Amino acid sequence: MSSNIRMYITPGRPIFNPDVVFPFAPLNQQYTSLLSLAFLLTLLENTTLIDVKPEPIVLLDSLDEHYIPDSLRNFSVPHSISFINTSIISEELATKYGNHAQEGIRYIFARSTAYGVVPKQWNKVFDLLLLDEQLILPLLSEELSVIGLGLNSFVRDIDFSFLSLSLPYNDFLPKICKSDGHLITKKYGHSLDSTEDFRNLYKFLSSKESIPYCSKEMHERFTEVFIEYKDVLQ
Repeated sequence: MSSNIRMYITPGRPIFNPDVVFPFAPLNQQYTSLLSLAFLLTLLENTTLIDVKPEPIVLLDSLDEHYIPDSLRNFSVPHSISFINTSIISEELATKYGNHAQEGIRYIFARSTAYGVVPKQWNKVFDLLLLDEQLILPLLSEELSVIGLGLNSFVRDIDFSFLSLSLPYNDFLPKICKSDGHLITKKYGHSLDSTEDFRNLYKFLSSKESIPYCSKEMHERFTEVFIEYKDVLQ
């Protein structure tokens, strides 16, 4: 595993603590947690298919610390879990990583509730981050919201709020235009922010297009949610 390439994966909010999980419409709390877990495990699984083998680090909200399911804690893909206060995610990341930034470390911060980015596309992102030139690389969904960010050196003044909420690129751009670094964007995958997006997720996972993204085991996890909400999908 390449210790100088780190991939931080976060749902950007509590997803396991039943006292604070905010249901994603149209799902209830239980199925919001199941769907969130399926996204996390799928992205973790995909890290093993990326050429450079990034070190995956799951960033969970501190309120989830005592509620982590064994299926994540004991998942077959090696990973570490760290805890932050996602309600102030930009400040937390600047303190936790910006104050201890190391030369030569490449970073990807990925919103786990985005979907459809396949390993071949991640390879293109990491190929860019391995360049010597300082880069800021927003990853946009097809709906043009920010779902990830690549940095080949940590930039302290970056706004990471896109990890917690849907943020259109046009709103994100003014927040990064003053930062040092060459700006490159890539458009891959989709964001999940509405009931219609949930239907689109079902359509995507029902198509051959999803095969490079989602293994059979992960597909079964998503299917468990779809079966419960089949009326919504009609």
